[in-house]
Amino acid sequence: MRGFLYDKDMTEWELPLLYDWEVCHGTGETCDYFECSFPYEKGMLPGLAEAVYFKGVNNGDTVFYGITDEYTLLCDGDGSRVTLRGRSMAGILMDNEAEAAGYGSLSLDTVLKRHVMPYFYGPVERRSMPVLHRFDVSSGESEWSVLSHFCRYSCGVQPRFSKDGVLLLNDKPGTVRSFDESCPVFSVRRRDCRYGLISSVLVKNRFTGASYTVHNEKFEKRGGCSRRVLNVPRSTRADAMRYTGEYQIRESERGRSIIELGLCTQFAGFPGDVAELSFPQLGIEGSFRVVKSHCWADDDGAGTCLTLEV
Repeated sequence: MRGFLYDKDMTEWELPLLYDWEVCHGTGETCDYFECSFPYEKGMLPGLAEAVYFKGVNNGDTVFYGITDEYTLLCDGDGSRVTLRGRSMAGILMDNEAEAAGYGSLSLDTVLKRHVMPYFYGPVERRSMPVLHRFDVSSGESEWSVLSHFCRYSCGVQPRFSKDGVLLLNDKPGTVRSFDESCPVFSVRRRDCRYGLISSVLVKNRFTGASYTVHNEKFEKRGGCSRRVLNVPRSTRADAMRYTGEYQIRESERGRSIIELGLCTQFAGFPGDVAELSFPQLGIEGSFRVVKSHCWADDDGAGTCLTLEV
């Protein structure tokens, strides 16, 4: 991978050959990040101090685009080197606090206009999302939190940034990638966690007396029993009560059942891709969605670890 830095005027500076690097992309709340090290040369400090954006390029393709957070210059018996760290463009929205507000109704256009576009000027890929009624922005909440809550409450989509810095507000599948026992795989790990899964949610409106139970039938068929009771405001409609319960169940399932695939190749996949696995000796076959990609190169080797959602 080659690295490039940009200042606020988008003046480009190509970094020297990297000693080592690490790139992580995901679909969760934790921000994507990069870290790289390279030899220090006289006169670099002014450019490092003015650096705003970082771009990683591998075989001509952009594999990371984000903001620079810090650099460290180390001079010792082994020479001089710089370590550079940063996050995806989501870091800009995470660093800016939203103004507390209450919306009678809130659309995606309004969210983008008030909570995204003042800080992020890049491209956006979006899908249609229902308007939300009675949406509150809490004091101290970040702009990224506002965007994330709206998208997840509205249609169950987790916003994320692509490897080349595009804000993705859709659930469109990415590239289909096939992996089997002939691939350079050095590890396969399967984890299935029952703890934290919700089997049912009893949604109650204490003022009107209305109630509704939403079931996680798949987990209940496995013998799961973990109920939650959720009290909602007086004005919550019946359909909103049902959706609230479904949302709680869906959130409890995130990250509970995964497959981790370790590969010797670099950038073997990215979040949103579809991984088709065929490992019959392990009993692992089927199509799974990539939710995290961790790629690295250092003195000990290089590779990619893909996390797949079952």
